[in-house]
Amino acid sequence: MKSANDFGRAVRGFLLVSGLAGLGLLAGCAEGTTGVDAGLSSEGELSSETLFSSGELTWSSGTPYYSGTALSSGVLALSSEGATSSAVNGSSNSNGSSTVAGSSGIVAASSTGPADPGGNISRTVNGYPLVIHSSRTVASLQLSQSAFDSWNVDAFYTASNRNTLTQALYQAFDDDFDLIFFVSNNATKPANLDYYGIHMAVSSLNSGMGMNAFNSNTGGQATGSAGKLKSYVHFGARNSMQNGPTLHEICHMWGQFFQDDVEYPDPNGGAATSAAGHWGWAASGKTRGGQLGGFAMNTLVNLGSGLWQANAGGGSTSFDGFANGGNGLPYSDFEMYLAGFWPKDSVGTLRVFHGVQVSQAEYPNGQFHATSYNDYTIDQLETTHGARTPSYLTSQKDYRVLVVVLTPAPLTTTEWDEVSAQTTWFTQKSDDGLSYLYNFWEATRGLGSMTANGLWGSLKP
Repeated sequence: MKSANDFGRAVRGFLLVSGLAGLGLLAGCAEGTTGVDAGLSSEGELSSETLFSSGELTWSSGTPYYSGTALSSGVLALSSEGATSSAVNGSSNSNGSSTVAGSSGIVAASSTGPADPGGNISRTVNGYPLVIHSSRTVASLQLSQSAFDSWNVDAFYTASNRNTLTQALYQAFDDDFDLIFFVSNNATKPANLDYYGIHMAVSSLNSGMGMNAFNSNTGGQATGSAGKLKSYVHFGARNSMQNGPTLHEICHMWGQFFQDDVEYPDPNGGAATSAAGHWGWAASGKTRGGQLGGFAMNTLVNLGSGLWQANAGGGSTSFDGFANGGNGLPYSDFEMYLAGFWPKDSVGTLRVFHGVQVSQAEYPNGQFHATSYNDYTIDQLETTHGARTPSYLTSQKDYRVLVVVLTPAPLTTTEWDEVSAQTTWFTQKSDDGLSYLYNFWEATRGLGSMTANGLWGSLKP
């Protein structure tokens, strides 16, 4: 059983700065974060690995560069670009082509691309040295020392800095990715970087609950993507993907964009400020608080005289209005609904407190004072803001991510191994065996997947 309080406590001392960046919003999660929040996702095309059984074509999440067509005669025609075909009860030759005998038909397979040569692959794209690691799960992009230093301060906030790098990447890679993770080659977060992770929305096909379809892949914010790219995230250190805030930043693809009256109190006794983009001092789930903050409704206790107490659930003793401990808890039921994983009848009541005050002594215990609150059912929220569209029945569940290490010098073997291992952990589609951390599959209760491997299949000739 995963336990939230096994992994840290609510992230403290957040500073939210509102503002727009092009057509999307920035989101940051860190101690002392300065960020602009939001992020959207979209219903995307099926990225799948082709399997066959009894002459039928079935789909499962996996590498996205296979395509197949089931014919009425029971014959399956299969093609693979940039992948080595394998033979099952058939034959294979050295150039990667093969024939495979199915149990009720013949599968003819051919490979139109060269076999993966193995080892690291090096290229130069728009003047940047690019290396694809031998694991085919991560890549690196070498910057000048001055450019790298700027990414350790505030380069991500400028659209041209982000897009210059993505345009270079799309010189080497096909437009196969829903997200791009930039990971700065630092052992720890630089002192002058005001976030651990930050999110930028690029496009979305979603609507309702504060989401609006848009696409900034072209024009003034040209990313190099033809339209598939939805978001990019920057992490200030190599260990950020596992330690967090990876789940938090991804969650900004879907919310929280509809509830603007959420508050974040000043623990020094000052007036509360807006927590827009997060849950603030609100019930973000029935039994668990959210990656975007908030408490679990079933932990709320009225202590009388306007004093309340709550926590994020899962054994925690407190909560925060912006985040609840890195990758240490799964998505709340509200977040599962907004992401398109759960139906609306899985969502509890959203209770939003107003006139919130918290002292430094009360905060660690999840206690706070409030003058009033409002309760909203999911039906009321959908009437006001529109239902999440597409619904959980047809929404995108499987995502492809390109993980790129930004570095001023070639990565060492140890650095490659660290980032590759963290990428593999976050994208594995199974229980990680750790009680205190959640990968993406676990955080979505096994309903979502994130794929990073198979970069050879996305590499242009």
